[in-house]
Amino acid sequence: MNEDRTTQTKAKAPMGNDLMFTKEVSEEIRVPEATLRWWRHMGKGPRSFLLGAKRVVYKRADVDAWVEEQYQAGARESA
Repeated sequence: MNEDRTTQTKAKAPMGNDLMFTKEVSEEIRVPEATLRWWRHMGKGPRSFLLGAKRVVYKRADVDAWVEEQYQAGARESA
């Protein structure tokens, strides 16, 4: 019976795959985790938030938007 509840809970959580932890973002955008932590401290980098008391998470859409902003800024500078 516990197995069924777990399966049902996972099926009802559409946001689950949209949340990324620091390690996942680090791997995706190819920067060290320490850099992401520094950017967070400085108010730079992809938008993030605390999940619970301590867990830093990122929405995939926010990471993608930040990467696109970086691309656009670089494209403007080189034009």
